[in-house]
Amino acid sequence: MSADLILTNGKVATVNAKDEFVKAVAIKDGRFVAVGAEAEAMARAGAATKTIDLDGRTAIPGIVDSHNHIINAGSLLDGVMLFDARTIDDVRQAVAKRVAASRPGEWIEGGGWIESQFTEFRSPTRQDLDQVAPDNPVILDRLFGASVVNSKALELAGIDRNTPDPRRGTIERDPRTGEPTGLLRDGAQVLVDKIIAAAQPPADRLAHIKHLIDITCQEYVKWGITSILEPGVPPLAMRAYQQMRDEGRLPIRLDMMPAWHGLQPTADPDQLHAAATTLGARTGLGDEWLRLSALKMAIDGGLASKTALLNQPYSDGSHSTIPLRLDISRLAEYFTPGISHGWS
Repeated sequence: MSADLILTNGKVATVNAKDEFVKAVAIKDGRFVAVGAEAEAMARAGAATKTIDLDGRTAIPGIVDSHNHIINAGSLLDGVMLFDARTIDDVRQAVAKRVAASRPGEWIEGGGWIESQFTEFRSPTRQDLDQVAPDNPVILDRLFGASVVNSKALELAGIDRNTPDPRRGTIERDPRTGEPTGLLRDGAQVLVDKIIAAAQPPADRLAHIKHLIDITCQEYVKWGITSILEPGVPPLAMRAYQQMRDEGRLPIRLDMMPAWHGLQPTADPDQLHAAATTLGARTGLGDEWLRLSALKMAIDGGLASKTALLNQPYSDGSHSTIPLRLDISRLAEYFTPGISHGWS
């Protein structure tokens, strides 16, 4: 049986019990068929075998990322990425560049920021974004727990000074005027997210999600990331992953953790409960390329966004004002049936 790929003249990390390195490997149908000396690997060569001379370089096993949000990463790769922004003006410039390449009225999405990365040590505001995007709605996700939007996005979402905070979120307001600053925390993000989703027919939204998965997976493969555990996957994303698996477009192995209680603010808890306990699915269903993992729940938020539940005040003396994501008195009610139906 001829190998599909042979790597020779290298230092290949086996990560076996002895942590050994070998000079060559041969691979067939995604499986190692020879690991060791070059002669052993080359014995598997055939007319169609691709051979790569590593020229002494090291080859390691594929990287397994145990917590990764592929579609969120795709929104950054395809939109406005702010990891390298050091000032609020850097944010404005990045948004302006995207606006210049977009149609009037088109949504500008992106993120990857946290206020501590900016020299101003504050969050961007809607006024910052309005300067460069007066006519395009903008949403830029914080690294956790919040998003900043511009005035156009607030207008489309119907958010003004009289809009009450949603049950599990906060619309940040200017303490002097009471007007929204553009910062939406936790459940308040949903007010804009649902407007974005409604702007696209379901088929277009599904195609867009698959596009984001495509560009992210190709980027990950370039860096040697070959397996992902994705926590909190919503239904439409699960459909996209399954279709891409069927179409042969999923180049990485993926464990999906379905979004359960506390992760879908607009979902009815009883419907979520029934979906996981009546369909017969369970942890481990699928194959080596795409399968179901544990159910993902969330109770509170995070430290930096001040949405975590603490029994002490934060370092500045404040407390979280965001209600818990779910009713913790019902935890046993969630855990017990889930476990009894084969879910981790």
